[in-house]
This record gives sequence, C-alpha cells and structure tokens, in this order.
Amino acid sequence: MKKIFFIILIFLCVLAAAYLIYLNEIILPEKIRIAVVDGLSGATGKNVTLASAKLDIFRGLVLKDLAAVDENSNILTSKDVSCRFLILPLLKKQIVITSLKFDSPEIFVERFPDNSINIVETFFKKPLLFMKGEYSLTILRIILYRGSVNFKDDTLDPPFTKEIKNMALDGRISFPDKVKFDAEFDISSQLPASLKSSGEYKIREKELSLDIKARDLAISEFGAYFKKANIELPDGKIDASAALYFKDGFFYADIDMTSLGLIFSQDKINANLNCGLKAKVKYSFNNKELTYSGDLDMKNLALSDLDYVGKIDDIRGKVAFSEAKLSSRNITCTVLGVPVMAMVDLPDLGNPIMKIDAAAGLDLTTLKDILKNNFYINIPAEITGQGELKLMLQYKPVVSEHPIINGSLGTAGATLRLEYNKIPLEHVKGKIDFTRNQLIWSEVAFKYMDADYKTSGVLTNFDKPGVDLKLSSDRLALQSLLAINDKIITLSKFDGRFDNSEFSIQGDIDTKDPSNVAADVSGLVKFDLDTAKEPFKKIMDILKNSKASGRMTASFNLKGNLSDLSRAAIDAEVTSESLFIYGLKIDDFSMGYLQRNGIMNIARVSSSLYGGVLDATGMVDLISKDLPYQINADIKNLKIEKIKKDTVFKDMDISGSMQAHFGVKGFSNDLSRLNAWGKISILNGRLWQLNLFRGMGALLFKRDFNSVVFKEGSCDFFIKENRAFTNNLIMKSDLLNIYGTLMAGFDNSISASLKAEFTDEGIDAGNISDIAGAIERYSIMEIGGTLKEPKYKIRPDLTSIVGDIADSFF
Repeated sequence: MKKIFFIILIFLCVLAAAYLIYLNEIILPEKIRIAVVDGLSGATGKNVTLASAKLDIFRGLVLKDLAAVDENSNILTSKDVSCRFLILPLLKKQIVITSLKFDSPEIFVERFPDNSINIVETFFKKPLLFMKGEYSLTILRIILYRGSVNFKDDTLDPPFTKEIKNMALDGRISFPDKVKFDAEFDISSQLPASLKSSGEYKIREKELSLDIKARDLAISEFGAYFKKANIELPDGKIDASAALYFKDGFFYADIDMTSLGLIFSQDKINANLNCGLKAKVKYSFNNKELTYSGDLDMKNLALSDLDYVGKIDDIRGKVAFSEAKLSSRNITCTVLGVPVMAMVDLPDLGNPIMKIDAAAGLDLTTLKDILKNNFYINIPAEITGQGELKLMLQYKPVVSEHPIINGSLGTAGATLRLEYNKIPLEHVKGKIDFTRNQLIWSEVAFKYMDADYKTSGVLTNFDKPGVDLKLSSDRLALQSLLAINDKIITLSKFDGRFDNSEFSIQGDIDTKDPSNVAADVSGLVKFDLDTAKEPFKKIMDILKNSKASGRMTASFNLKGNLSDLSRAAIDAEVTSESLFIYGLKIDDFSMGYLQRNGIMNIARVSSSLYGGVLDATGMVDLISKDLPYQINADIKNLKIEKIKKDTVFKDMDISGSMQAHFGVKGFSNDLSRLNAWGKISILNGRLWQLNLFRGMGALLFKRDFNSVVFKEGSCDFFIKENRAFTNNLIMKSDLLNIYGTLMAGFDNSISASLKAEFTDEGIDAGNISDIAGAIERYSIMEIGGTLKEPKYKIRPDLTSIVGDIADSFF
C-alpha cells in the first residue's frame, strides 16, 4: 500500500513539474510580458518594450531586453532584469519584490528647465499598478551592476552633459523604516574619476545620511554650474570624501579633500595649487543660511603673472576659514627668489578686507635689484649686507584699489656706497618703516669717514617726494624740509650746525645732470674763520698765513654749479662783531661781496680799527691757480696806543693817530710776489720806544727823549720782492725833524739813511747829545742790521751845513 502511494505521489510531482514547465515556458512568459509592458506603459506613459519574461527557480522573474522609450530617447534599457518576489502577497493582490536586479542597464537622466527630472517624473510620481490596476507593486531592493548613465541638464545654456560608467548600485529597505544604499561608479573624463557612496534614509525621522568618496575628480568639468556666480573652477584633479546629513530642514557636510595641480586663472593672475582641505558645512533650507568652517593645507601653491613681482612660488601653510573670516598664522613662500614668512587675516567676509603680515631675511644687494627690475625704483648706490623685511598688506579683494601697505626694513651692519661719492656709509644700523607712499625712520645709525652719525626723518610721496630729515654727529646737526620734483630739490628748510658753523639755506637744487648740480639758493651762514677750512677752502687759502679768526655772519644768494662754486654767481653780505687778522682786531666788520664768472669782487669793506675806521675794496680771481688778488684800503684815525696792545709793542710807551691809504696785489700761494703801495701819515706820534727810534734817540739826545712828539709824519711806500721801501719819510716835531729813505725786508733786515735836523727850539733846549752837538744842527744817520737790533752810524750833513753857511753870507 505504501509503495502504491509513493508511486502515485511521484507521478503527481512529475505531472506538476511538467505542468509548471509548460506554464513557465509556454503560458506565463507571454502573460507576464504583457502584464509588465502594460503596467509600465500605463504607469509611466512611455513606450515600454520587453523581449521575454520567465520564471527562474533561482533568480525569480527574469526579464530580457527591457526598454522604456519616449519620442526623443531611451530612458531605460537593460539586457537582463531579475526580480525575486514573495508568493503570499499575491493572494492579496500585492506584488512585493524582494530584489530587483538590473544587469548592464543604460539610463538617460535629464533635468528640464523647470528643474524637474525625467526619471522622477516617469517612475516615482505615481504608484505602479499591474493587471489592470488590480495589483500594486512594492520594491524592497534594487540592484544595478555594470550600468551606465547619460546625464543632461537643460537648465544651463548650452546644456551640460556627462556620462557615468561602471555603475554598481544596491538600494534596499531596512525594516522598520530605513532605506539604505551603496553605489560605485566612474565619471567619464580624460582620466576617469571614480566615486563610491553609501547612505541611509530614515523614513519616520525624514533623516538622510550619505558618505561619498571621490578619486581623480576633475572639478573644472562642472564649472558650468558656477558661471552665474562668476566663479571659475580650477583645472586639475581632487580626491575627496564627504559625510552628508539632512534632517529637519538642515543640511550638514563634513568634507575632507586633497588636490594635485589645481590650476586657477583670474584676470591676470594664474595659480597652481596642491592642497588638503577639511571643512564642516551647515545649511538651513528654511532660513537660507549657510555656515561653514575648516582648514586648508596649501602645498606648493604657485601664483604667476602678478604685477611687479611676476611670480610667487612654493606657497605653503594652513589657512583656517569660515563663512565669516579667513586667517593663517604661518605661510611660507618664495617671492623674487627671497624666502618669506607671512600671516593672512580676512576678519570679515561680509566686508572683505584682507590683512597679510609677511617677514623675510634678504640680501640687500638682492633688494636693490628687486626694486630696480620689478618696481622701477633705482637707488643710486651700491648696497651690501643683510636686512630683515616685515610687510603688512591690507586691501579689499573684490575692489580694484591699491592695498594699504605698512612694513619695515631693519639692518644691523649694511654698507651703502653712493654712485657720486666713493666714500661709503658703513655699519648702517636701524629700522625704516614704510607705507605705499611714505618712509619713516628714527635714530638710524651709520659711520661715514670714521665719524658716527644718526638720522631720523619722513619721506612722503614717492612720485614727488617730500622729506623731513634730521642728521646728527659729533660735528654735524642738520634739520631739513625739502621736496623733490623731476630731480629738482626744493629746500624749504636746511638748518644746522657743522662744528662751530651754523647755516640756514632755502632754494632749489637741480640734480638732473650729476656733473652740473645747479643751485639757486639763499641763506645765512655763521662760522669761525679759524675752523671753517672745509666749506670755505678758497677763502682760507687766501688767508692761510694771516692767522685769521673770529665769528662771521654771511647772508647770501647763490646761483651756479655746486661742484664748482668758484664759477657760481654769489651775492653776500658778511658781518662780524670782531675778527682777528695777523693778530690785529677788527671790530664792527661788514663786507659787500659779489662773485661772477670766477671773480670775487669785494665791493665794500668797512670796520672799526683801534679807534679809527677801515674802508676797503678788493678782487680775487678764484679760477686762476695762483689765486691772484688786489686790495685797496683806507685807514683813518687809527690809535697807535690801542693797536700796540695786540702787538709785540704792547709794553712800550707809544701813541699817536695814523692815517693810511694803500693798495696790495699778490698771489695767495706766493708771498714773495706781493706788491703794495700807499701812503702813511701820523699825527702826534710818540714813537721813541720803538727799536728803530730808540737807537736814534740815544744818538741824538743826551737825556730823556720819550716826551718828544712827532706832530706830523708821512711817507709814501711800496712793497716788492719781499721788501718795503720809502723814499720820502718825513717826521716833524718841535725839537727835531727827520727826513730820508728806508727799506725793511720781510726777513727783518733794515737799511735806512735818515737826515736829522734840529730846530732852533731843539738847539736851545740843550738836550742835544755830544755827538749831535759836535755836528750841530744837521746830521745823517745810517741804519743797518735788523729791526730787532738796528745798527747806527751818524755823520754831518755837509750839504745842509754848506747851505746854511751860504745863506748866512748872502
């Protein structure tokens, strides 16, 4: 019995299997194919085709060559679609697909100008119904592999297109209320980019989370989406990972990105960037508010085609940013071959003002070349040494305006050698602060010709500089205010001191021709004759043997070449309360001075001279090598008793009043060529204590003769070949008259032949020496030796004696 039952069971199974095979191969495929085509066509409104459909014990329902087509393109095609479904829900007219798998699907996704998407409009706007609406469709899992997507975005003009290949997608419902997916695909480009993504959507909480990883993504290919915002995405590739999260009207993103060779171009600036980026993003769909923050790690950023500097290489550093600000505390780069460290700060992106602080140590020779070749600033000097440059830039990146620039250049041992001065400024130490249009320095020290100097000042407006300068040393103190325009220096103030000399100068100096620095200046100079050898060398050469001293004040106007002052045109008024020449004091000195074409004309000299007055004129040829000069002078009422105090005769009892008129010609470098002429007159002269007269008095008088006063005396004289001559010396007193000739050499030698003639009163006075008495009224005195030790010979004047005898007879 059991055997018969078992045989019948096997027969029934075979019969059922045969029926199922017949059903699956003959009846169901066509019915299912028609149901699928009708259901998808009715639900999507598209033309749906299907080659075949059959049941597979392992794969479930298998569809071959499925295609959904509209009038313009294929929306979906797939060579093989398999779906597993549950049997029991069929009894409730529900088709529950546990797994829907597409093999090698080709999907066309199009975004329309109204922002609608064809796939959503086709498959997800309304529920899919089958068997004339009697069966609803629920899909629990969708799997795509070896798929491709062609994307077209008609919201852009021209439309944006992109192809996605090798797509693998696994989307599934995770009970009770989650939808999860994993995806992996390549985006076509020259070097295909690969993307991986996984995510989860919580239906009850309406919460979506996504993880995306991209490799070799060329972001510039998506630049069409940023053109309206006037943003140009860079060329180059990025690798990125992002965690995205949507909930309660907020979007969150955590992004980590690296790039290699991103190339930017904005106006004239080109950039090449390698970087790492980490950022957090938050967006409120309700308030339309975006917040973000992150760090950008720049590696080997290069900027090119920049104004002035051309290129900045190897920019490295970390930049912290947010929607409100941007900053970096440690950026390094190379500018014009100089390593630079910088800080960048953009504190308010709403009112974008960028601040950059940079520092660099550099060779000052390199700095000069940079200023000349890149900024067209030519420093007329050779600079060596090391400097420390600090720079602060502040500007609005979105506004075409010059940045605010502040900075400083410090040095501790530089050398500066001016092109027009072979003597360098050494050991330059200090700091110069600068802006785009100003230099400021304080207490900058340097050494010049072994002297230590310090300088402070301000230079404003590099195009037409104005300078407020202070310069000081042990010998010099200078304060000046000047302006420079087209190489013309205008001195508003040039006041100072050099040693004991003081000066104040105003005017213009034209430096266009360095070999002919033309000046048109006026000013006031106060100087001491005995120390002012450097600025007044020509004058001091003339006075070099005169032991000149005294405080002089000169107001002047000068026009001419500063490097050849002897040919300049100068008008000057020179005064002095007192000065000394050859040890003689001149009071209340004033001089009118005119210089033209190398000739110095002394138009007027007036002064007080030992109770009298001195008036003079003169001329000096400043161009001739020997400096020839000529002086004409008048002396009136000079008091001998006053002038003796400044001579070797100060202890002698001499007095009198002297008048003189004389002229002098000579060469400043050769005293032997001195020529002079003139006339000297003396009134009430008490001269007997002079060596020359003392010896004469001892020969002529037997007792005190100092009281004998020459009421008048005079002589014409001339000087030549180092000797002074007179042929008409006359000295008259109540007792004695002296006539004769006299020669005195510059070597103190003396030669004289003097006739002594006693008056009647002199003879009657009884004070005649025995020698003079023997000779009686007339005698000739021969004098030789030196002025210090004269030697005398006395003899009778026979001619005068014979004349007197003849007068007595006739």
